[in-house]
Amino acid sequence: MGINSEVNVENFAKIYGDFFENISEDKIDLLNTLCTKDILFKDPFNSFTGLEKFKKVFHHMYKQAADPKFSVVHISVSNSTAYMKWVFSTSKLIKIEGVSEIKFNEEGLVCSHIDYWDSASQVFIKIPILKYFIRYLIKKFSI
Repeated sequence: MGINSEVNVENFAKIYGDFFENISEDKIDLLNTLCTKDILFKDPFNSFTGLEKFKKVFHHMYKQAADPKFSVVHISVSNSTAYMKWVFSTSKLIKIEGVSEIKFNEEGLVCSHIDYWDSASQVFIKIPILKYFIRYLIKKFSI
């Protein structure tokens, strides 16, 4: 059973987006009130089910990134799914743009969060030893 009112999903999506724009390491446990215990999460590096693992992604982010920030650029809603365009940045001049597909259950909790972003052009190409190989592949496959 899905959510019937798009207004509710818009509100849930805004609350979820606000969480990410204001995330800090001490606020990660607020995900307990926003997500199901069996949330599905996927991104270019991870694919798993479970809220505790989902929270570990953000604890890991704070260990690896200097002053990480999310900026939600746009939210679009269709039925029980929100699409959230975002920019992730750090004080070390890392900038990643992506879109999250977020599905809500009938209680307004996030049951699926799938991130779509290009890890090759936004992360791997910045690693010196991989940069030349990735540029070669991009040139090989482009028209």
